[in-house]
This record gives sequence, structure tokens and C-alpha cells, in this order.
Amino acid sequence: MPELMRLLRSVRAYRWHLAGGLVMMLGVGLFEAVAALLIGPVFDRVLAPDSADSTVALVSIPWLDTTIYLDQLLPAWIHNVWTVVAVFILGVTIGK
Repeated sequence: MPELMRLLRSVRAYRWHLAGGLVMMLGVGLFEAVAALLIGPVFDRVLAPDSADSTVALVSIPWLDTTIYLDQLLPAWIHNVWTVVAVFILGVTIGK
């Protein structure tokens, strides 16, 4: 236990750098999770030539009985499936 307290005392001067690094790591983790969730819509909707232009479900939350759709997170004038997924792929890449 004394080693931990000694370590925490030496880190005290850099606490804001440490907090900033943690926030940025959380952001990258969030963007990586969204990138993994975008694989399904790419293969199911964008690359399928017979898919209809409609909403694209990103994730469904069972305990809240809700589904988050990609087109709900963008302006209404972006309605093409390919464009919606492409905007999210670019956003995730730039966000990381």
C-alpha cells in the first residue's frame, strides 16, 4: 500500500494530462465500437444491390426496447443508405 500512495503522489503533478489521456482513450474506444457496428450495415445493406432505401439499424437495446438508426443521427436531407454509412465511416475515422 505505501508503494501505491507514493506512486499517486508522484503522478499528482500530471493529473490533468492523465485525465485528458483517459478521456481520449474512452473516445477512441467508442469510435472503435461504432466502427465494428458499421460492418453489419455495410454487408447487409450497402453491398446488397436488392436492398431498399430505408432506415439502417445500428444497434438495438433490448432492456429499453429501442433501436438506434443511423439516419436518425444525421440531417433529414441525407437519406441514401450508401451516403449514410459513408458519412459514419468518415466520421468514425476522423474522430479517431
